[in-house]
Amino acid sequence: MPKLTWRSPILGAGLALVAIETCGSVSYLLTRDGGGSAINRANMTVAEQARRIELADAAVADAKVALDTAETAATSECKTGRGPKCQGLEVREREARTELEAARAKAGSIGAKSTNPLVSRLVAMLPISEERVALFEPLVLPLTL
Repeated sequence: MPKLTWRSPILGAGLALVAIETCGSVSYLLTRDGGGSAINRANMTVAEQARRIELADAAVADAKVALDTAETAATSECKTGRGPKCQGLEVREREARTELEAARAKAGSIGAKSTNPLVSRLVAMLPISEERVALFEPLVLPLTL
């Protein structure tokens, strides 16, 4: 077995540098995130945006159903003649169409769902759910080192 006179100090120094880097990374992440509060705040804004999008999509779907109902009622009533009931249903149809346009405009002004690009990349590479990847994302840097 050969002597490891010069290899041992180099190996020890390398391990010490890795330990220092890992400790520095972990302490930086803990002070930056405050135990996860910054990530929680960021995730809250993502969740709020997702909820806004979900509510806007539901409003558009409800407006479509209301418009279809109004169109069907107006079409069936107006086949027999254009009486006061037909005209009332046509007014209701126009109002439903206006509500649908307003709901679509509101849904268009909300914007896209925001995501973390690193989490998206990790989900594509690993067989883990997005929630799990987001939970362990702060450990990626220290574990990579």
